[in-house]
Amino acid sequence: MNEKSRIVLRLVAGLYLVYTGIKLIQGLMADRPANMVLMFIIAVVFVIVGAVFAILSIKDMRELKGTESPGEQSDEEEVRESGEPQNSVEIAKDENNENKNNVNQEGRNTEITDEKK
Repeated sequence: MNEKSRIVLRLVAGLYLVYTGIKLIQGLMADRPANMVLMFIIAVVFVIVGAVFAILSIKDMRELKGTESPGEQSDEEEVRESGEPQNSVEIAKDENNENKNNVNQEGRNTEITDEKK
């Protein structure tokens, strides 16, 4: 999971905690249960923790946007624009100084030596 995804997930979790805490407080005011004080404290903790998560996530988002200048590109965009093929081909020498082709295409690895050619 990349950094942007983590920040968004924390933001959503924080907002959900705030929402849950507010709904708990609303339910407490309507029902007035016997353990209202304890439930109210728990609801306030939900709201505070959720607000801290949300605020820190928004702060991290702004910092992340500040570090990315408009001219910078992600690694995926650079690969797409460079025109390089997605499949990688490597030619290496083994112990016997024979050329080997390691071809990685759609998760398949094959080795071809000069003797087999």
